[in-house]
Amino acid sequence: MKSKASFPAARSIRQGVLKAWTVCRDLRYGRTSLGLGIMLCIGTASILWHLTQLSSQLVESTALDNARLYTVTLAEFRTLYTSEVVARVRDHGVEVTHDYSTKDGAIPLPATLSMLLGKSIGQHYSGVQTRLYSAYPFPWRQKTGGLQDEFAKMAWDQLRQNPTEPVYRFESFDGRPSLRYATADLMRSACVNCHNTHPDTPKNDWEVGDVRGVLEIVHPMDTIVERTEAGLRGTFAMMFIMTGLGLAGLALVIGKLRRNQAELERRVLERTAELQTSNKELEGFAYSVSHNLRSPLRIMDGFSQLLLEDYADKFDAEGKDILNRVRASSQRMGQLIDDLLNLSSVMRSEMSREPVDLSALAETVADELRVGQPERQVEFVIEEEQIARGDRRLLELMLQNMVGNAWKFTEKQEHAKIEFGRTPVDGESVYFVRDNGAGFDMDYAEKLFAPFQRLHSVGKFAGTGVGLAIVQRIINRHGGRVWAEGAVEQGATFYFTLEPT
Repeated sequence: MKSKASFPAARSIRQGVLKAWTVCRDLRYGRTSLGLGIMLCIGTASILWHLTQLSSQLVESTALDNARLYTVTLAEFRTLYTSEVVARVRDHGVEVTHDYSTKDGAIPLPATLSMLLGKSIGQHYSGVQTRLYSAYPFPWRQKTGGLQDEFAKMAWDQLRQNPTEPVYRFESFDGRPSLRYATADLMRSACVNCHNTHPDTPKNDWEVGDVRGVLEIVHPMDTIVERTEAGLRGTFAMMFIMTGLGLAGLALVIGKLRRNQAELERRVLERTAELQTSNKELEGFAYSVSHNLRSPLRIMDGFSQLLLEDYADKFDAEGKDILNRVRASSQRMGQLIDDLLNLSSVMRSEMSREPVDLSALAETVADELRVGQPERQVEFVIEEEQIARGDRRLLELMLQNMVGNAWKFTEKQEHAKIEFGRTPVDGESVYFVRDNGAGFDMDYAEKLFAPFQRLHSVGKFAGTGVGLAIVQRIINRHGGRVWAEGAVEQGATFYFTLEPT
């Protein structure tokens, strides 16, 4: 009745676990989707921010190039006008003056004409302004030709110190974000005499190469910004569309993954149920073997022994040998059944992990082996305080098989030696059991851990070939690895890994 009553409880627990797993799975997918979506949005935002920075650099670079072109054009025009026009017309009595518009036949000064040209260009191109000023303006330019603000004073000071490098700054000018770009206006040989001898000159000791003034271009930025932003709006729109498509594709992929995961989980549940059924059948078979086969074997062994003891005078030597063979075979089959049950229990038993002193377990196994065969003289070398984390009962069974295996295969050695400890192998610290016994051929090393596979005959060394299979399953259950190295008649070393404390 107890077993029947436990079924609903087990079913409820299983349903609760599955429900919890489903919730955790959905949360995991939700978090994954959210994380990928956030990463995609961050990536898009980073690209947009980078494009914005590039656009700002492009605007500034464009303004600088335009201002540089203005200054070069005006400087070249002024030089050509001075050398090709002014110098020639003066030889013909034409007056060159700043107030040319009030005098018949007069032409403007080079500086005056340069300002007029700059003003005309500015009217046709986004309000660019041309300014020409100096710390020594002529009287008629006192209001506009002097150092009127902080930038003008700064440009004058810096250009006098380094006339080859332009001075510029981005700032608000007349209420508009602008580039103020200033270059040195150098005194040329054709102009020195005029500036030094003019009756209204504020300075009469000019020399060729002196900085006589500053040519400044004030370039408004808003028009360039508008054109750049117009181009960027299309790029931003495309980026947003691509981001949306990416998120939609991500949602489709996540949905597909969810469906695949659900299908895989369904298949896993089906396979798990099949394995559980198979395990139950195997358990039933093992139970049947242990209870139904062991009894006939004991009877066979017992009756054979009775025949040998009570009717010994009735049998000749050959008959006694046959009965002994029957007893040996029945005992061997009983041992084989016990080993099969041990192998099955290793795979089904619950594990309880704790720190385990492997050195103490190895000492215990060694003592038991000495008591069982006191006539043997075997040297044990066991490193102390080798602590690992695992199931004490299973690890003890593992060492019983490994050390017992070494004990068995050293029985023909005059000076047998068995070692247990830990050593580095390929940069990893691993445990080992080493002996100087019969060893084995490395060509057959892969058979060592397979059930019922023996590299030595039963007549030479007893055993069923299950011990090392038990060792491998115990190590595997602890998440470790086990392997062996050896040579015929040169001993063997079995290495294994476990979680250290």
